[in-house]
Order: sequence, then structure tokens, then C-alpha cells
Amino acid sequence: MDTSREHARACDEADPLSAFADRFDPPGLYMDGNSLGPVSRDAARTLERVREEWRRLAIEGWTDGDPPWFGYAERLGDRVAGLVGAAPEEVVVANATTVNVHALVDTFLDSGTIVVNELDFPSDHYALRAQLRRRGLDPEEHLVVVESRDGRTVEEADVIDALDDDVELLFMPSVLYRSGQLFDVERLTAAAHDHGALAGFDLAHSVGVVDLPDRDAAAAVAGAAGGRPRRSRGGRYRRRPREVSRADGVPDRARRRAVAGVFGRHAPRVGASRRPRRRRAPRRRGGRRGAETA
Repeated sequence: MDTSREHARACDEADPLSAFADRFDPPGLYMDGNSLGPVSRDAARTLERVREEWRRLAIEGWTDGDPPWFGYAERLGDRVAGLVGAAPEEVVVANATTVNVHALVDTFLDSGTIVVNELDFPSDHYALRAQLRRRGLDPEEHLVVVESRDGRTVEEADVIDALDDDVELLFMPSVLYRSGQLFDVERLTAAAHDHGALAGFDLAHSVGVVDLPDRDAAAAVAGAAGGRPRRSRGGRYRRRPREVSRADGVPDRARRRAVAGVFGRHAPRVGASRRPRRRRAPRRRGGRRGAETA
């Protein structure tokens, strides 16, 4: 890979999206667009227009705005659906990522164990731990954390090795936000299903950046930043649990409960206590951790 400044400039000049840079007003050299992008002139104009609608219409803006505010989530979902490999009517844009992780996990998690990795975006773990505690489960026992061998990447083989029949949900990013490591979503999903578990993916750092699996090859459960399902075959949830069959490759336990409202409320269940299950990367002879991955 050519990492020279000349090659970078050539790529910029050949980028078909380069002209869009003129639509933004970044505060100097801005490198944190993955967290919050700089304001665009188009967005600023739209915000000012909607603010004026709010002043003029007040509550009637929900139905009389141009367009009506009530349908914004669906209209935006239709526009971004292609980025997550879904049909337009399957996606809505709503909430913040952590809120959507709560909604997704609260809908599908019963009383089992969750497998994650130690290089996840931290707020994902906060949500998962909160959902386990809500069910009376100790996160130290029911959150299996797959460790990195080199502090930058996570071996997919280690993730697969952490799965067993006690696991109810594998929850991973599609790409590690710090190193850019891209995971094989289909491989990890298949491994989770082999153990009767669901697989969920936080796509916040890959949507619109890399190609994602199409809707037929996608995970049974996956959450994109700002998205949640609005119909029975919503977004990356694929289908509501009660509507799937074993032929779809979705575990039997996924059929126990249909989505119950936006946040999937159901009575917490307390699972049996287990010893801590933090999975460590394999060691080589002499106790040295696995060699660093390039």
C-alpha cells in the first residue's frame, strides 16, 4: 500500500465525492468526523427552516410541516437503507447509538450470556452491562470479554472459541473504531447460530464506509447507528422472532418472544450464577502472549 503524500493527493483528486467538501465549514483541520461531522451549509439551512416552522406552527408541525415532522424517521430511513443492505421500508433513523443498543438487546436478550471483545466502543459495554443487571444477572459472570492479543486487533478465531451453548448473544462491532479492523460479519454470525445464539453488530463506524452484507446474508440481529426496525422484517433485525423458522438459520431461542414495543419490555429473569468467564487470548510456550498481528 502506497502511503506517500503524493499518492494521498492523487486519491483525493480522483475521489468522485471530493466536490462535497465545499459544502462544509469545518473549524480548521478537522479529523473527528467519525464522532460528529462538521456542519454543512445544507444542514444549516434545513435547521433554520425547521426552526421557523416550529415558531410558526408549533405542535401542528408534526402534521403540517413541509414535510410533516411525524414521518422524518421513515423518510430518512428510506434514504439510508441502501447503506446497510436493507430495503427502503425496513429502516428508520432514530435515537442515539447507545439508546438503540439498549432497545435491541432489551428486546432479544432473555437470561443468557453475552460475548463481546475488549476493544469495543466503551458505551456499548455500558448498555450491555445495564441490560444484564436489569435481569438480575452479574455482568462479571454473564459478559464474556474476548481479549486482544496485541491491543489493537481481535482474532476472529478467539471470538468463535468463546462461544458455547450458554451464550445467548454475540455482540460485536463490524469494524474496530481504533484500528479499523474489519470483521467477517457473516462468519461470526454463522458461528453464533451454530451455538443457538443470536448475533448483533454495531455498524456505527462502517455504515457508508465499507460494503456490508446484503439483507439475505445479514445477521439475524444487527443495529446500525441511529436505526431500529419498524416492521416485522425491520432493518438488520431480519424478522421478528416469532416469524422465523429454523430453516432461516435463526436459533430456536429467538422465537420465544416477539418484539414487545419499542424497547421490548418484559419481566426480568434471573439466571444461574456462574464463575467469571473472561476469555483470554491463547498463550504461546513460555507464557508469552500471541505474536502481534500486523
